[in-house]
Amino acid sequence: YLVLRGLDTIEDDMNYPKEKKIPLLKEFDQVLSLPQWSMENVGDDQYYQHLLKHFTRVIRVFQSFDEKYQKVIVDITHRMGVGMS
Repeated sequence: YLVLRGLDTIEDDMNYPKEKKIPLLKEFDQVLSLPQWSMENVGDDQYYQHLLKHFTRVIRVFQSFDEKYQKVIVDITHRMGVGMS
C-alpha cells in the first residue's frame, strides 16, 4: 500500500512541476531498487510529505520481501504510474 501511496502522493501534488512529475510517474517503479531514494516538499499535506521524505523505510521493507512478491508490486506500480502520467 505505501508504495502506491507514495506514487499517488506525487500524482496528487498540483504544485509539483509537470515536466518533473510525468517522467517520475512513468519510472516510479525503479525507485524501489534505490535504497536511498526519497523526496522532500512533495505532497499536499504533512503526512504525505513525511512518507516521501522517509521513503527509504518503505524501500527497505519492500526489498525484504520474497522476489515473487516484489515482482508483483513493481508490475502494478509501473502500470499505475504509466496510467497516471
